[in-house]
Amino acid sequence: MASHLRSMAAVAAALSRRYGLNVTCSGAGAWTSVDEATGRMTVNIPASVDTDGDALLLLRGYLDHECGHARWTDFNAPSRRMDSLTHTIANILEDVRIEALMSDAFEGAKENLHAIAAKLFGGDEW
Repeated sequence: MASHLRSMAAVAAALSRRYGLNVTCSGAGAWTSVDEATGRMTVNIPASVDTDGDALLLLRGYLDHECGHARWTDFNAPSRRMDSLTHTIANILEDVRIEALMSDAFEGAKENLHAIAAKLFGGDEW
């Protein structure tokens, strides 16, 4: 997995336009965060991905989605200080926004995001 992380870090840096982007692989969720003290951004890909037969499809989709956040999400936006329900709704809208931007910017990302949505949410009608 270490070689995959190095490869993902290089791809993530190019997709997000953020060199020095930290890429981790842990837990069950994909996320992007910013260290408030250093400003350094971290993209996490779920560790559970490598146990599934569709590992590469999931890795690409998660990476493209989280790099969209690294590239376009304003982590200082007011939504970060909203109540839980309002923040969840704002995050859903932000997910749609960054996936549209990634799809417009990178044809491969469009395919990856479509494939992961079909895999995670069922069907091929995305």
